[in-house]
Amino acid sequence: MKKTTLFMAALLAGTFAMSAAELAKGVINNAIPDGWTYITNDPQYPDYEFYGDGGLKMRYVGQGILSPKFTAEGDVEVIITINALNANTKTSEGDPFTITGLNAEGTEVATATLATVEVGDNTATLNGTGIAQVQVIMTAYPHNGTAYCNVSLGGVTINGEGTPATTDPGTDPTEPTDAIFFESFADGQGDFTTYEVKNTKPEGDTHSVWYYNSKHKQMAAGAYVNGTNYETEAWLISPAIDLSNVSTATFTFDHAGKQFGAPTTNLTVQTSSNYTEGDVTAATWTELTIPNHLSGETNDFKSAGDMDLAAFCGQANVHIAFKYTSTTTGAGNWYIQNVSVTGETTGSGIAGVDADETAFYVLDGVLMLGGVAEGTQVEIYNALGARMMTTVFDGTGIAVNDLNPGMYIVRAGKDAKKVMF
Repeated sequence: MKKTTLFMAALLAGTFAMSAAELAKGVINNAIPDGWTYITNDPQYPDYEFYGDGGLKMRYVGQGILSPKFTAEGDVEVIITINALNANTKTSEGDPFTITGLNAEGTEVATATLATVEVGDNTATLNGTGIAQVQVIMTAYPHNGTAYCNVSLGGVTINGEGTPATTDPGTDPTEPTDAIFFESFADGQGDFTTYEVKNTKPEGDTHSVWYYNSKHKQMAAGAYVNGTNYETEAWLISPAIDLSNVSTATFTFDHAGKQFGAPTTNLTVQTSSNYTEGDVTAATWTELTIPNHLSGETNDFKSAGDMDLAAFCGQANVHIAFKYTSTTTGAGNWYIQNVSVTGETTGSGIAGVDADETAFYVLDGVLMLGGVAEGTQVEIYNALGARMMTTVFDGTGIAVNDLNPGMYIVRAGKDAKKVMF
């Protein structure tokens, strides 16, 4: 096993810059990157936490991160990105970081230390044979010239010659077959909007309270910045959901979060039938009880459970909102995915459907309406009878490529037909 100091690591790093390829890269933004493993030696604090800047909160000696496996053909360069050094009241001796190279069997084959670190990129080099994983551990508290500090770890990049790591991208979430409304956040924020009743986060903070995390395909909220909790109230609001022709409806979503002393108070779901847009305080909201709320400290997603929307069935303008609140004594993180409303139709929206499919059809994403006069109002319902679109026929066709494939009911004036999109 070979060991290099910070000075030698810096010299060796210079030889890497010209030819190294990226073997593994883990960017930390309110979640442990896919394929990477969180490490801790403190049984009292087994779960990872994040600062408001998204970095991994390293406040105990022995915390760290392990890369996915790759195949290196020689020495590797390790770049440790630090978002912030947050002063603490602790004292410490020794090198702040130890970087270890492991072979495919998990045996240590190379090690390097960083005697000092700073905000930004910090580089070390592991020179050894058969390196297949890299482990980065905080082995002492770094000093910023004034005080010892906790570390906000922003990520780790490993460069060298060889075969890069691969991680399982997972599978896209599946929309329920009886969905009236569904948003996974796999491709962005969708039609959800945000509104902040109060936000005391400092100027220059890169995120609003609610923001889209593209790396982990989720909506996220947080108000903890550089060691400080900030008081906020922020809402994530769905588009209008049409339940006018629905007899029963159920709402659910997947969520995760940490660092909340009172999640049932700080993280709530609200529903309104008279909200339009903008200021949420101008509408009337009803809180839904989350059956499977967050408890303990975990970033693993779980279902929130089923919530009954019977009180809103028969109404066409239903909005569901995620209300996040934080205080100066507690400002955790809340992550949301796979928002779903399912239910059964009353049948009133699709009564009198003609089974003949020859006159109405879809061609290249355009709905063609044979025999329908220009200026006729057209309504499109899904198979459950939930209205998906209302428009006026222009005499040529209606673009429907934004609708998911499946069976729909098309009503043009008094005529209604089943159409496969």
